[in-house]
Amino acid sequence: LGGGITVQSEPGLGSKFTVTVDAGDLANVAMHDKVTEAEVLASAQVEISAGQHHLDGARFDTRILLVEDGEDNRRFIGRFLGKIGADVSVAVNGLEGHDAALAARDAGTPYDLVLMDMQMPVMDGYTATRKLRVAGYDGPVVALTAHAMADDRRRCLDAGCDDYLTKPIHHQRLIDLVNRHSRTCRIPGTAPDAAPDAAPEEGGAPQTLSPTIAGRADDGPLVSRFADDPMLGDLVQEFIDVLPHRIAELQAAVDAADNARLATLTHQLKGSAGTHGFEPLSGAARRLETDAREAARDEDIRQSMADLDRLCGRILAAQP
Repeated sequence: LGGGITVQSEPGLGSKFTVTVDAGDLANVAMHDKVTEAEVLASAQVEISAGQHHLDGARFDTRILLVEDGEDNRRFIGRFLGKIGADVSVAVNGLEGHDAALAARDAGTPYDLVLMDMQMPVMDGYTATRKLRVAGYDGPVVALTAHAMADDRRRCLDAGCDDYLTKPIHHQRLIDLVNRHSRTCRIPGTAPDAAPDAAPEEGGAPQTLSPTIAGRADDGPLVSRFADDPMLGDLVQEFIDVLPHRIAELQAAVDAADNARLATLTHQLKGSAGTHGFEPLSGAARRLETDAREAARDEDIRQSMADLDRLCGRILAAQP
């Protein structure tokens, strides 16, 4: 690539790797400093296929089982699905989800779709899905996971999942997935129960949306990319309303040096912040979770907590 890799190491402290590449002519190319992983993921998520976007405003006749241990994600995803017409039942761990799916099947009222979080207490999504397949369950099961690597996708498919969605979940992709497993779909401006136009073949040109990606500046108000969405704005506000309480819980865990509790809380915040359109906050929670799980130095944990707290302050500053 016409560049190079250098490394500087200091015993007991760590190593710094620097990668350079020949980027060519950068005239008129926007430059961003200190871009976080969450912002990169958010930018990727705003490119959706034209075939997905044509389902805006659709209503679905479908029964969905949402298996998710995170209260914020259950509320957001469940209410969003309800707003597009789905009849949603919830389970808070894999065991409950496994039992509910089999009970519905045996009663002759199977779910059209099971959305299965993969990391849950009591029984995780991998085990629950495998047990469902062993029991002869043949309905669609879609994995919900914070991991986006190819190996993670393969692990979900090997467990018996039919499809795979990464968190934070882009609602247009969720709509597209629901459409594939719904009995009927009605789109405003069409006859009742009309099927949507066929989506373009995979590999067609993507349609790029341009929601505001929160947090490009280092200060100033921080708003959700769903802030102006009439379908999702009220759900975002509910997340913001409980944010001070969640920060207080995180700070208490930091002060008590309770890394196990801190890792649990930050894992939940990482997922829910991204789902509600606050990718920078999700990235900050991810870093604090990593510090907690790796038992980082107290000053590093407190610095990560301070960074997260600043982002929360910017979110609250945006409130009227």
